[in-house]
Amino acid sequence: MSEPTPYVFQDVTQYAVSMLPLNAEERDMFEIKVQWRGRGLWAVTRHSSCQNSAGAFAYEPSPSNRDAEWLDDNRFTLGDALDRAREACQHIIVNGHHVSDVRAALEATDG
Repeated sequence: MSEPTPYVFQDVTQYAVSMLPLNAEERDMFEIKVQWRGRGLWAVTRHSSCQNSAGAFAYEPSPSNRDAEWLDDNRFTLGDALDRAREACQHIIVNGHHVSDVRAALEATDG
């Protein structure tokens, strides 16, 4: 293995959290993302919505429309954000299909 180039950076800036396996076709519809947003803080997102400290998902405004209060309510440490994502991913419903039912159907066809 060759030595890495000194000017190349490799960073983890996003985690995908889901009850479905990585190879499931439906996974992107049933996943929560934890995204790095700078200053050591992370956002818990689903599509264009962002989770707040109460656990609700709402539209995330553009950066110029986020005040300090909004940021305090919608940014978390990595550990807290991953915990929130693991909890939230268990409650996703898409077109009337709960993620646990989709997972059970996948497991039934795989086994």
